[in-house]
Amino acid sequence: MGMSFSGKGVNPSYTHFSILQGRYTLAYLFEYLATLGMIDVAYSAPHGVRSDYHGNWGADEYGYLSRYDGLGWFRLNALGAFSLGMEDKYRLKTSEMPPLLRTIDDLET
Repeated sequence: MGMSFSGKGVNPSYTHFSILQGRYTLAYLFEYLATLGMIDVAYSAPHGVRSDYHGNWGADEYGYLSRYDGLGWFRLNALGAFSLGMEDKYRLKTSEMPPLLRTIDDLET
């Protein structure tokens, strides 16, 4: 029984969105948008997080299908909203921090 484009002879679990397109979406979010600073992400170790690939031939013994399985949540931040045209202005938010180094005028011990 061969595979065809009509889906006959294909394991139904192979056609789920999350197997291929979902993993690509996770990779795009993690590698591109998060790297550019357009989204904030929450990531944990990928082991055992998703189980949508279980039951597919050869994947049962794996603890995860891709390293992107650990991407749990993402949030569009101010830069992302500005980039998508949802905001008219972008203001970089900086926090006041004390300097890491300071100089001492007198070297008395």
